[in-house]
Parts: sequence; structure tokens; C-alpha cells
Amino acid sequence: MKRPSLLLLCLPSLAAAGCSGGDMTESEATTESILASTAETDVAAAPGQPPAAALDACADLAADAACSISIDGHSIDGTCRRGPGADDPLACAPAHLPPMPHRPPREALDACADLAADAACSISIAGHSIDGACRRGPGADDPLACAPPHLPPLSLGPPREALDACAELDADATCSFAIDGHSIDGACRRGPGAGDPLACAPARLPHPPLPPREAVDACAALPRGSACDFDLGGQSLGGTCWSPDPLAPLACAPAGAPIP
Repeated sequence: MKRPSLLLLCLPSLAAAGCSGGDMTESEATTESILASTAETDVAAAPGQPPAAALDACADLAADAACSISIDGHSIDGTCRRGPGADDPLACAPAHLPPMPHRPPREALDACADLAADAACSISIAGHSIDGACRRGPGADDPLACAPPHLPPLSLGPPREALDACAELDADATCSFAIDGHSIDGACRRGPGAGDPLACAPARLPHPPLPPREAVDACAALPRGSACDFDLGGQSLGGTCWSPDPLAPLACAPAGAPIP
């Protein structure tokens, strides 16, 4: 079963900025287990919403305030974070979040394990050989990962335009930036990580269903518009790397799917 509560708590439009790869710590594993269990109980809210306990914990608090929730007898400390939508409520986001599917693939991390930033690198994913350069995400502790040379250094997180728009603004301030010829109005939001930077998140960001992990992994190291393929339910599907939201990770959209 999918965990929409964890999706929103990790702020999907900014999640790539704060959810890094690697093995889970004991604390992260505990959080993973607790959050997974809420999806099967009445603690979880409607799809696309964090658990009621997470909302109640921040009902009388301000953004970035310390908070604590109790789920299934476990106490979880975190910070009050707001979703990407202008009307999204504050919710208590755990201080330790498990790795998310949009983190750099293990191959990309391993390729730069012994290299310096901007060093040339090469990885092989799904039978494709990709040359690139070692890039670091926007977080202070983000690891180096091999990214294709035609992607900007922060391609694994919010685009540079979204970060620049909030460089001199406070959290929740209105902002605007242009990307791919589109002007986007929004509000400055911070990812779930303590060191995550502010970025301009669209004011009206829908909560579409997550694409399957296989579709996201197929485009993890590919640019928008690239041909891609993945296996799902015993079927091999070919398509194009695409996402309706410039802040969200790319996913392999099967041939015939509507792409503007």
C-alpha cells in the first residue's frame, strides 16, 4: 500500500532537496516502520494528507517550530512543515525520514564515491551507459552523485530558478520564477531536512498519484524527453521521461500517455 502521508510530509516538490540516498539508520528505520503502519490504521487521513496526529501537533505552532507526535505508542520528534500548496496546513514532519524513491540511484552515488565535485564520471543503468559529472544536491550534507552533463548541478533538487527566487526571502513569502518559458507563482517553502534551503513552490500544486517506483527509477539519471523503459506487472513498457511539475522527479510516461 502506498503511504500518501509520508509523501506530503516529505514535501514532494522539494523532497529531492532533502531526502538523500544511502542505508537507513536505526532511527530512520523506526520512523519508516511507524509511518508505514499508519497507512493501515485510522490514524492516517485521506489520501494526499498527513496523519491527523501530525496535523494536530502543529495546530497552534508556527512553521519550523519543534513538534512531537505519538503514533502506535511511538513518540516521533520533528518540525512543523507546510506542504507545497498555498493552503496546505502545517504538519509535524519527522526529523529522520527514510530514503525516498526520487533519491539518486545507487549507481550514481557509487560512481562518485572516490571522486571530487565536478569530476567526470560514468554509470550504467538499465543497460544504458551515461557519462556525466559528479554533482552535489543543495543540502549541506547531500552526497556527490553522477549526473548527466546537460543537467544543472541541482537537478536532483529544486531547480536553480526556484532557489534563487527565495534567496533573500523568508519562509512563506510569495515568490515567482520562470522555467521552460512558464512563469510560476508560489510561496517559499523549505524541505523536511534541517539544512534544506528555501525554494519557490507553486501556489497551486495538485497532489497527483505517485508514478510507480519503476517508472521513477527508469528516469533517475536521464533528462526530460529521453526515451525510457521499465517493467511493471510482468509487462515491458517504453515511453518518455516527463513530469507535469517542474519541481517533481521525472518518471517514464508510457507511449500514448498524454504529454503536453
